[in-house]
Amino acid sequence: VAEEERKRLIEEKKKSADEARRAAKRKQDGEEDTAKEEEAEEAEEEEAKEETKNETIIAELTDEEKALSYRKLSSPDITDSVLAKSYARFTLPSKEEGFDDISFHWQPEDGAAKVLKDWILAKKLTQRVEDLKPGEFFTDAWKKWQSSLQEWRKLASDWKDTN
Repeated sequence: VAEEERKRLIEEKKKSADEARRAAKRKQDGEEDTAKEEEAEEAEEEEAKEETKNETIIAELTDEEKALSYRKLSSPDITDSVLAKSYARFTLPSKEEGFDDISFHWQPEDGAAKVLKDWILAKKLTQRVEDLKPGEFFTDAWKKWQSSLQEWRKLASDWKDTN
């Protein structure tokens, strides 16, 4: 909206400068009568433009936008890597944390908790886990697998050598 307003102001300045040049040229050429007629026509055009400006433009939301209680931004607030490291620890504020008053303006507390829980579960399905470390069970099973694989390879190479 601000960009459109800026462009409109620039156009108006250009038109007024052009009009001033034309008027000065007409005075030099002695065409004062035609200049008055053109000024009257231009005044009528400007009045018509002002009338269209004064008409209020009513913006309406789509059904999808009406259903949302929050807006989606085109650019994220934080990067995906930072989000991946911390989203699982997101919580709603509580009185135990030392807040004096907690108010939920968009939805009641239960609704907000459900939205947060659903969002975290959706992120767990799609987000890459950067700091995942294997547990003790997996490391033991991996070592057993590696030793078994090494034995099988040795048996396979021995069998090939004898044939």
